[in-house]
Amino acid sequence: MWAVIWSSSAIPAVASTWGSWAVLCRMLDKFDSLDACLACPEFRYRQRRTKHSIILAWWLAQNRVSTGYLGAEGIQIVTEKLAPETHAFSFIMTTAIVHIILPLVLEGWPIGSLVEVDHLATGTAADSEILRVAKDEDLPVMTWEAFNTDGTFSSNPQKLRNRCQAEGVRAYTPEEYLALHQVDVAGESRRFLKACDNASWTAQYENVLDGRKFVDVLINFYRFVLLDEVP
Repeated sequence: MWAVIWSSSAIPAVASTWGSWAVLCRMLDKFDSLDACLACPEFRYRQRRTKHSIILAWWLAQNRVSTGYLGAEGIQIVTEKLAPETHAFSFIMTTAIVHIILPLVLEGWPIGSLVEVDHLATGTAADSEILRVAKDEDLPVMTWEAFNTDGTFSSNPQKLRNRCQAEGVRAYTPEEYLALHQVDVAGESRRFLKACDNASWTAQYENVLDGRKFVDVLINFYRFVLLDEVP
């Protein structure tokens, strides 16, 4: 049924890496300018993860690649970390993604929950569920686990990537998977942004979340993350 599995550490159901998206939103609050963000190694690390996760989501959607994920942990990340109402920017942007980007930009992407798994599993138990399904069905796993700030990989055997490799399961970061398929990340970034702009006009016409009011802010954020372009 599925062609790939995306772990909860990189699940793109809202078109970004949930954990990195949350951190990026909060880091923006701490800097005086966007240029200062770009000079920060931690921001660059989170940006790299988010950028390639967004474009992988876009590429998978464009190519109708069926993508499975483990549900409960991802939902917990969204409700507790990514989009709490106490952080207005995160909440507004995530709302726009869910109601506009996902249905209009990533339209037709066959993504859904894995079956016959424990969807209440979290942490290492969740990884075990993903590994079991991936091994049984010979599926590649997308994960950022074990990827360090300096671009190296942790040798910790408990990390999902290393557990997969020990069991003969293919494991990739989104960046690696895009490179494997020779995807032009810069070119796809611009196509993604164009699709977002088209979606914002559709949202305006259909009066969804005040149309361009929310999506235009989101597009500027995407443009910054994907292309380093400061609006």
